[in-house]
Amino acid sequence: MSQQALSGVIRSLCLCALLPVIFVTRPVDAQQPASKETAATLQQEIESEIDVIGSATRQQLPAERIGYLWAVLASKYRKAGNFTSSEKAYLKSLELQRNTPSAARNYATTLDNFGMLYLVYGKLDEATRYNRMGEKVREGLGIPLELARSKEHLAEIDLARHRFKQAEMESMEALEVMRAVNDPEPLDRIAALNGLAFTHCLLRRCAEGLAAAQESVALAKSSFGADSMPAAHAMMALGFASWKGGRLQEAEPAMRSAIETMRAQPVPAGRSLLLALIEYQNYLTQSHRDEEADNVTKELTTEKALLAKECASCVNVQSLLQR
Repeated sequence: MSQQALSGVIRSLCLCALLPVIFVTRPVDAQQPASKETAATLQQEIESEIDVIGSATRQQLPAERIGYLWAVLASKYRKAGNFTSSEKAYLKSLELQRNTPSAARNYATTLDNFGMLYLVYGKLDEATRYNRMGEKVREGLGIPLELARSKEHLAEIDLARHRFKQAEMESMEALEVMRAVNDPEPLDRIAALNGLAFTHCLLRRCAEGLAAAQESVALAKSSFGADSMPAAHAMMALGFASWKGGRLQEAEPAMRSAIETMRAQPVPAGRSLLLALIEYQNYLTQSHRDEEADNVTKELTTEKALLAKECASCVNVQSLLQR
């Protein structure tokens, strides 16, 4: 996996508990959005990564290399929805890379991705701490694009904290750099545009929010396809901006399209689908369509039950290393 691919591993969400809105700026259940992997294949990949780490450890390969392998494993666990094993793998990766100057770039990426894992699970203090640590390392490296990634991820954390003006500024600054250097990784740009769709509207500038959402949808569809998870998240942002901008006839089709796209994914959409349903439920409730909102509530109950079982067959890192 390349440095660019590793930096795109963690796909986060922004969950706001105090407002009747869930902010989802990017896929939270997929490492590579266009992947056709099944859950069984993913578990096989996790086992394979564990075997590679065991072999590298027995061969006494450099700590930098083994640390990188642990970061890759952490991303696989993240994709499988196994928070505990992902967290342990990230901590092991950071331990191995921390005092290796040549690993500074991967170390910064690992810190940033670890912070985004915590954001996914609503641990905002931890998310901020690791994001700031990664940003500090990246400042020393002086690579503008990677600093922009840290800033965009911080914007997602600030959005979750309801720091809308701060999140808006950070997203705009990050997006400016990404555009200037023609960032080859579109997912962060899509997330930044989705974040702007939310923050602009929440700051009563929904015309700008709608423009950001429309740009996000176009970029997501051209980069990943109309049936992809990034396109679904962009459509949810478009639905939100249309809703808050008073364009109700456009809001509902966008949200429903996004939800159906998530349901059709070969790898279960998990938390992404759950949060999209919550946003759609909020829309229906505030539109005084109580019966339809109640039907979505039933769907939410089913999705929550599925999420509670999602790691029943997760491969455990300790048990595999002891084989």
